[in-house]
Amino acid sequence: MIGEDAVISQGSHLCTATHDHLADDFALMVAPINVGANAWVAAEAFIAPGITIGASAVIGARSTVTKCVTDYTIVAGNPASPIATRPENARNNLGRRPPSPSHIHKPKG
Repeated sequence: MIGEDAVISQGSHLCTATHDHLADDFALMVAPINVGANAWVAAEAFIAPGITIGASAVIGARSTVTKCVTDYTIVAGNPASPIATRPENARNNLGRRPPSPSHIHKPKG
């Protein structure tokens, strides 16, 4: 499940299945991923099966998440580990405000 106003950035992998590499039959193992409201999974992150990303949590770009992330926690790295806490009033609100002109990239030439 992906919560309201959650952002999944480009190239991210939400992997809900794996295989039991110790089993003779290499059995498929499936587990859902849950991403809380206002959470952000940044570019090229990998989220393992069965993981819950809490509300307003942030997953750093190219991070590998193999443990659940609590609400408002910012994680990064491989494996991902906590690096900061997001303010409790943080909201993504994308699409609810016009982009700032200072954040618009204009190619030269």
